[in-house]
Amino acid sequence: MRFSIIIVHRNGESMLEQCLSAVNLVIAELDEIFVVDNGSTDQSVSMIRKFFPNVRVIENNCNNGFAAANNQAIKNAKGTYCLLLNNDAQLSPTTLNTFAHVFEENQDIAVITPQLISPNGDEQRSFGYFMRPMDEIIPKAFRKKRVPPTGNKLVDVDSVIGACMAVRQSAIQQVGLLDEDFFFYFEETQWCYRFKKHGFRIVLDNKTKVIHEKGKSTRSVRKEAQLEMLRSRFLYYKKVFNPLTALFLTTFRIARLIINMLFTILFLLISLGMHKKIRYRFLIYGYQLMWIILGKPRSWGLPNKCPVGYCQESSSC
Repeated sequence: MRFSIIIVHRNGESMLEQCLSAVNLVIAELDEIFVVDNGSTDQSVSMIRKFFPNVRVIENNCNNGFAAANNQAIKNAKGTYCLLLNNDAQLSPTTLNTFAHVFEENQDIAVITPQLISPNGDEQRSFGYFMRPMDEIIPKAFRKKRVPPTGNKLVDVDSVIGACMAVRQSAIQQVGLLDEDFFFYFEETQWCYRFKKHGFRIVLDNKTKVIHEKGKSTRSVRKEAQLEMLRSRFLYYKKVFNPLTALFLTTFRIARLIINMLFTILFLLISLGMHKKIRYRFLIYGYQLMWIILGKPRSWGLPNKCPVGYCQESSSC
């Protein structure tokens, strides 16, 4: 088996249909497709079974998050490589063949990401840098800019954007699965960090283009998704930095959130609540502060989370 293509999905039937249609145009007999459905409430699962009988569906009755859901499929994957693909992304015709060739020619590469593009052809950010403590403290306008990597095809990077990432299965066996402590966001960054620690390369193949409708999958739950990003940021501090640095960065982030909230209240009063963006910021900051005050309850954030221990009790896992 060559590629095990893994798509984690929750609602958005038409979006998933577009994604699977594009995948079916590029796969070969040596490839397999998984869709891990995280408790969709629409007709997504029945659509897959009706129109895409070649797809193996892992059906969760709740939202198992990004890391845990991908791990469900990786554990059952037979491919030499896994391709983790967002449901709002569409592969180009040459993606799989190109990635397979890159892996075969470069045994030290663990992860490949393509150049992500918008439907109109504009390039999106496709890679990331590992977080530095000072970057979390110094305002963006005053940070020392990092020199972006250059190259005609394969470019070594720190980490990737998880919308489309090909991963060598043998590297996963050495480094381990995605960290399931992360529910949504930063899991791919921490995974890349671990791959790098084991001496593997992470590369951007900027000749290969994949369409990505950025943010479409979380557009209807943006407030909740932003809380998940804050939760994962705190967790990333603990996983990557020493305890004192993690504590300082967490405290700093909370203090900054409080200050932002105070200024937002001031602007809200000045504008008599008429400014839509200020009202939205008030809602976001208030939601995040209340989450912190209440002890960061796990149930807050994206809806219908699976209970702790779900995979130990479910046959899906």
